[in-house]
Amino acid sequence: MKNTVLIIDGSPFFRAQTGKLLEENDYRVLQAGDAPDAFLCVDTEQPDLVLLSMEIPGLNGLDIYRIIREREGHSLMPVMMLAAKDDVNSRLAALALGANDYLVKPLSERELIFRVRNTLRLIKGNRSANPLTGLPGNIDIKRELSERLRSGRGFTAIYLDIDNFKAFNDRYGFLEGDSVLSDTAKIVTDQIRLFGNPNDFVGHVGGDDFVVFSAEEDVEDICLMIAHSFDETIRERFSPDDMRDNSITTLNRKGQLEKTPLTAVSMAVIPCQPGRFSCDLEVSAVAAELKFQIKEIPGSGFVLDRRK
Repeated sequence: MKNTVLIIDGSPFFRAQTGKLLEENDYRVLQAGDAPDAFLCVDTEQPDLVLLSMEIPGLNGLDIYRIIREREGHSLMPVMMLAAKDDVNSRLAALALGANDYLVKPLSERELIFRVRNTLRLIKGNRSANPLTGLPGNIDIKRELSERLRSGRGFTAIYLDIDNFKAFNDRYGFLEGDSVLSDTAKIVTDQIRLFGNPNDFVGHVGGDDFVVFSAEEDVEDICLMIAHSFDETIRERFSPDDMRDNSITTLNRKGQLEKTPLTAVSMAVIPCQPGRFSCDLEVSAVAAELKFQIKEIPGSGFVLDRRK
């Protein structure tokens, strides 16, 4: 589906020329020459991106920007500001309000297309990223896995989750739990950056589930480093009593005290040789089976799928 770009500018010539350029680059284009038409288009068409001129008949571009942002459902709509001259105060005012970019006319055609493309790509990535860790979320994970399976090149998938995370949240609170998730994301990305491949992928499925797709065939050392770093980091979050007992004490649904093993990390490691899997669901099914096995083993660790 084509991305829709709304051009708000008082010049019919500029709108026509810019619209033609965008359409040639596979964008759907809408045009508005004044504030009323602009607000109507924003409300009815929900464009993916707005190109908004600072010079609009009857109303300043910054005022239009403020009104767009204040309208229901449009607070995150991407807006790139356009100006006839590079005025520092206007540029700073637009960026201070939250504009995604500020361009000065006349525009290089190639630069405009690159900036539009990059802004849309960035916004799309931010929307699909996990808000806590900033890692790519489910949409990007599914796309990445499908593309790697189609590529015909082998890779290794690591499915990681945190054992007894609910008990940790019950014992120490959700803020501490969120900190553990952030720590885990950093541990995984740091180890992949240090010992993985530049094209490796780290994603946050949601909750306490993470995933890595690595071009490396031998990731056992990486998994050992992740487990070690996690255990060293999580240790600081347990109370002395829990550390001494080597368990977390919480109240169950019946109001009774219940002991749960300390929080740990489990990883399912799946070599994805060319042709072994036909779709992402098959990989996920193997991961679920392996994670069931590894969770039966106390402490942090991983299990490697050795089947061909």
